[in-house]
This record gives sequence, C-alpha cells and structure tokens, in this order.
Amino acid sequence: MTVLIADPSWDLPTLNTFVSQQENTLAGPLTKIGNSNGKTTLDIDVAAGIPAKNAVITTGNPPATATTINSDNIYISGTLTQATAYR
Repeated sequence: MTVLIADPSWDLPTLNTFVSQQENTLAGPLTKIGNSNGKTTLDIDVAAGIPAKNAVITTGNPPATATTINSDNIYISGTLTQATAYR
C-alpha cells in the first residue's frame, strides 16, 4: 500500500487526473480517499496491478452502475468536502 498526498488546493478535475496517472504509473488501484494534516490522502494498492477502469472522485452521487470505493472528507479547492471515490 502506498499513501499519496494530494495538494489541498487542487480542483476536482486536477485531482481525478492525478488519480488516473498514479493508478497507471504505480500499477495499482485507488483503495481509499481521506485527509490528514490539512491534505488529501489517496491509498494505492501497488500489489494489485493496474485496474481495468480508473477510479473517479465525485462530490455527488456515483452512477448507479458504479462500484463505490469509499466516501470521506477530502480537500477540493482548499475546502474540506464530502466526496466519494468509485470505479
């Protein structure tokens, strides 16, 4: 497991681009979003292999056909915000 720190000032599109890049670069799926010490945390399971579909983070409801990864408060554009990760 690798825990990445995302800049709390990033907007949602930037955060989602970062997640996609990291899932492919680190060859593992996002398994958890969260926050710690004023930053957004992203847990990547580097032992699991590249996911068939990249995770997406939303502040709304995921699509009905999506599999939810988890929901937590993360920083989006500098504001602690309830968000859900899914794929």
